[in-house]
Amino acid sequence: RRGGRNRQLVGWESRCSPLAAVRCSMEYPQGEMSAPPMGVDFLLSQPQARERSRSPRGTGGQALADAFGAVFSAAGGPPQQQQQQQQQLLPFAPGVPAEQDQQVSTEYALPSNKLGQLLGFKGLTIQRIKEASGVNRLHILDKDRAKYQASVSIQVTGASACVSHCTRMLDALLAGDQTEIGHLTTYLNVDPPLIGKLMGYRGQTVKEMTEATGCYIEIQQHQDQGVENGQPRLFFAGTPDRVDAAVQLAERFIASPGSRLDAVMPGAGSSAAPPPQRAAALPPLQAPQRNQSGQPAGGGLGAVAQALLSAMNSSGGGGGGG
Repeated sequence: RRGGRNRQLVGWESRCSPLAAVRCSMEYPQGEMSAPPMGVDFLLSQPQARERSRSPRGTGGQALADAFGAVFSAAGGPPQQQQQQQQQLLPFAPGVPAEQDQQVSTEYALPSNKLGQLLGFKGLTIQRIKEASGVNRLHILDKDRAKYQASVSIQVTGASACVSHCTRMLDALLAGDQTEIGHLTTYLNVDPPLIGKLMGYRGQTVKEMTEATGCYIEIQQHQDQGVENGQPRLFFAGTPDRVDAAVQLAERFIASPGSRLDAVMPGAGSSAAPPPQRAAALPPLQAPQRNQSGQPAGGGLGAVAQALLSAMNSSGGGGGGG
């Protein structure tokens, strides 16, 4: 009711199955109220046969049915035609099938030794999986317990189709395939004595390799990591250019004699400072030459040098005799 102070919201119930939802916009007459337009949602449905009311107030229901008949006609024809042309839709979500729009949540059991591969370099891998699958939530539950238990739970929430897509991507990640998010994966076999060199003190060397290349690098040396015949290896995952740079850096570091990673980094040879030069050694002190009379040649300076040599010889001889 537009007039009067009291406004009532009239609701009704119909025993029918929904067919579609229609969004209408209602505006107040100009000058009556200063209010924004108001949206109204109508649920179009197929009415079922119902016994006509014998109440004297039944004329109001007929007027309401006539009003909605016009809405049905504007929406594209009688309800019977709409039921044949459209599938059953969710209320107020026209055009989206019910089984695809339904929000579901599930937990995926991920082996603990695959948690690093899921995270990737600074969490890039899990973020790209979430974006590519379209899920609303991709969260690791109890990440701190990965060190003490065989698997961790990954919570996946979103539309049913998106959750199924995300689950398939997680299965592919366990198999070493990350191509759907644009990542390349490869391996590099390493001799067992070189594992300590690659790992460094508390894993510092492999961390420096990861930071320098922007590629996820993992040392695998156990059977549950896919190692066969006890052959350790390096696992690389990332964009193709970063994986190539990381593999080349690892090969140079393995072939180098030292244990410092910065010695094989690109540009390390040109930026190295030249070694300091040693000072030239002084010639040994020699006795001055003497003339035929036994006196030092050269005058006064020769005499001074002779005196100094005599004093040094006398002190040294006295010390040795004592």
